[in-house]
This record gives sequence, C-alpha cells and structure tokens, in this order.
Amino acid sequence: MWLVALAAVLAVAACWRFETLAQRPLWLDEQSTARVVADSRDLAALWKTGSEDEYLHPPLAYLGQWSTAHGAQTPFRLRLPAAIAGLISIALLAALGCLVFDRATGILAAGLTIFLQRTRLARFVGAPPEPAAPAASAIRTAKAKSRPVS
Repeated sequence: MWLVALAAVLAVAACWRFETLAQRPLWLDEQSTARVVADSRDLAALWKTGSEDEYLHPPLAYLGQWSTAHGAQTPFRLRLPAAIAGLISIALLAALGCLVFDRATGILAAGLTIFLQRTRLARFVGAPPEPAAPAASAIRTAKAKSRPVS
C-alpha cells in the first residue's frame, strides 16, 4: 500500500515539475548556466569552469546540464536535470522517513515536501531579474539629491 502512496506522491511531484518546464522564459542564472555549458569544449573544461564558478554552483550541476543540453538549448532541456533531481530527492526523503520512523511518516514527509517546494517555486515570471536593483537605484537617487551643489 505504501508503494502506491509513494507512486502517487511522485506522480503529483512529476506533474508539478514538468507542467511548465518549457513554458517559462529562462532566468538570468539559467542563461548563465547555458552559456557556461555552451562555451565548454569538453567535460574537463566544464569541470574546471564549474569548480571556479563565482556563483558557487557545484560542478555536478553543470555536468547535469551538459548531459541534456547538447544541440538546441531549450528551457525544457536545460531544466530537465533539476526536475529529475527534485523527484529523486523526494523519493530519498520518503525512504529516509521510512527508515528512521515508519512508512506513513516517510510518505507524509515526501508529500509535504512537494507543497513546500511548490510554494517556494511560485515566483512571478515578470518580476525584475534582480530584486535589489530598484532599491539600489532609489538609494543612489536619494544620495544624489542630498549632495550639496557646488
């Protein structure tokens, strides 16, 4: 019975992850990842670039992108490794809950994780790419107005 519940949880998670995978435009960090993957000549170059990433992405994240992004770099193909990793993490959480507590707790933890991840990912696509940019602009404007004119 718990395998059916786990399958249902994973099916809901898969639907929510894959429903809009290709519909939203790429975010700036996704565009940056696409450039790093496209500019890498081979796996060694990709690993070196990933190890020196200023945004601290782990090199394996770039490897996942590289494995699916050959040819046309579509939003679906670039987001596929993260979606699969999300499904795997939910299954592992269910397994951990089953081992540490009981099967019901494992399924409950996995199910709640779906909803927590869903709310975290519910961001407005039309939002400014850098949330701090309007605030920084307002601060610069206020500082410029407060300077004495010479």
